[in-house]
Amino acid sequence: MGKRLVLILFFLASLLTQAARASDSLAVHSLAEIDSVPVMEQASFFVDPTNQLDWKDIIRRPFEERPGLTRYIDSTYGRKRVTLWLRFTVQNEMNDSLKLMILFHRYAYFRELIMVKGDDTQIVRPDYFYTHLTKQIRKNVSRPMASGETISFLVRIYNPYANLFADDFLITNRKAYLNARMRLYHSSYPDYIFQTMFLSVVLFITLHTMVQYFVRRRKEFVFYALYSFSVLLFFLYHLEFSIYYDILFSYFPYIYKFANNPLSIMVYYTYFRFAREFVDFKKLFPWFYTVIIWTERLLIAAFIADLLCDTLLNNYALREMIFTSLRIILLLISFVGIYLLLRSGKKTLYFFGTGSLLLIVGSMLAMIYTFYPEANTLFKNDSIRFMQIGIVLELLCFTSGLSYKSYLIEIEKRNVQEQLIRQLEENRRLQTELTTRLETRVKEQTEQILSQQQLLEREKENKLTLEFTKKITEMELQLLKSQLNPHFYFNTLHNLYGLAMIAPKKAPDAILKLSDIMEYVIYDCRNDKVPVAKELRFINSYIELEKLRYDDAANIRLKITGDSDGKLISPLLLIQFIENAFKHGMEQYKRGSYLEVNIVIENGSLHYESVNS
Repeated sequence: MGKRLVLILFFLASLLTQAARASDSLAVHSLAEIDSVPVMEQASFFVDPTNQLDWKDIIRRPFEERPGLTRYIDSTYGRKRVTLWLRFTVQNEMNDSLKLMILFHRYAYFRELIMVKGDDTQIVRPDYFYTHLTKQIRKNVSRPMASGETISFLVRIYNPYANLFADDFLITNRKAYLNARMRLYHSSYPDYIFQTMFLSVVLFITLHTMVQYFVRRRKEFVFYALYSFSVLLFFLYHLEFSIYYDILFSYFPYIYKFANNPLSIMVYYTYFRFAREFVDFKKLFPWFYTVIIWTERLLIAAFIADLLCDTLLNNYALREMIFTSLRIILLLISFVGIYLLLRSGKKTLYFFGTGSLLLIVGSMLAMIYTFYPEANTLFKNDSIRFMQIGIVLELLCFTSGLSYKSYLIEIEKRNVQEQLIRQLEENRRLQTELTTRLETRVKEQTEQILSQQQLLEREKENKLTLEFTKKITEMELQLLKSQLNPHFYFNTLHNLYGLAMIAPKKAPDAILKLSDIMEYVIYDCRNDKVPVAKELRFINSYIELEKLRYDDAANIRLKITGDSDGKLISPLLLIQFIENAFKHGMEQYKRGSYLEVNIVIENGSLHYESVNS
């Protein structure tokens, strides 16, 4: 709004302003509806490189008259911090009095304004332009002028490189200016309504997010609130800047003058910080997480560099170059991040990627239509609305994403709670079962201990040792007797005797097989587990010895298939079946009897099958 107003004033000034009678003398000859005179075109100047002279010294010094004052000051003094004094005189040559108004540029920052009317000198304090008064008064000076009256002005500007602008101030009629300004305001009501609605939406999202943080206590809500609040400050600053209203920033002149870039950088930084909190880039895309960390550091460095360019370096060209380069870099990084999010396949990340994409599209449309306003058919002369619509859509996507993520977290939390409840119930059941078992075991152990104690009390130590040794021996012999039929040894020895008489060459092998069987039964079978290969070798030896009793009168076969390497088995499991097969399944000394034993080892299992007559 303010920019449009200044353009209108300059346009009308170029049409309506009359030439001054002297180089720094501005004459008002008539009162048109808007009659404005640009001061910078006709003011004379004096440069104080020492920054020590006051207006009493300056008023006696010779002032220069030079066209293109702004360009001359920039080319001659550059970024040197000198003091520039401007001098101009206004003469009212009309028959009527008027209320003279000096309208200052919003970026102007004057240290002193001296008004001389005859012998009367009035000094305006340096902070006059930045007090609690409204900006309408603070940004201009109004003085009544009678017909034929003359007023001279001295303006002191420190550091003209930063504070001097070609359209710094105008001489105009206050009444005409206010009337024109009011008409422009009335014609721009739709824009103000749109701006107010936009800021209201952003403010509501900020407050809603803070409430969500206090309810859910998750850091991502804090950074989202900071991001939306940064957006609010940025556009509040531009709203105040465009419509010339006192809201917040206009009370702080340096912030009002230089806040655009720092506020933009703050928006960028809070965006990336929120992105890092909302999306687990460190787990999903570690390399891009590193990029974001360095981007945040770059933004902090750019923020500091911008402040240095404004204060110490006094270099605004470098400031704009840094800011432009920064925006290009951030745009490229954002496109890469959006691509990664949209191809991640995770619904939660779609919200963030889509919202960021909408913001970039709105920003690019705003930038394009700023350079080519004739192509803007939707929002004429208000291309920033595209960016604001993109921001609203982005914030809605972010808010929906946070809500959806919170919903998933609540579901996961509920599932975890249910799982914990089930686990607690299972633990309680197991604890009860374990307690019961322990009680039973303790009872058994107690009874056993009592029994042993009674036994120890009745017997003496020597007798107990002898009895214990004898008992172990008897148990081992009893185990041998129970594991293998004693008749087997008797019959085998009898057959060995007959075999030695008939075929003495076979007797040694038979004796060795019997020896292997006895060694396996007496020594190897003491272990809980034995290799399957040894068990099968024992069975084979047993069957070979049994065959001696039948000669060729019976058909006896053992078939073993499968790999027994590395496998274990409890000893003497199968011999009981084979003994019974010989004892009850075959008729001794009867021809035509048969016995077939099949053992199959596969998939960690052993299958036994015997078929007999």
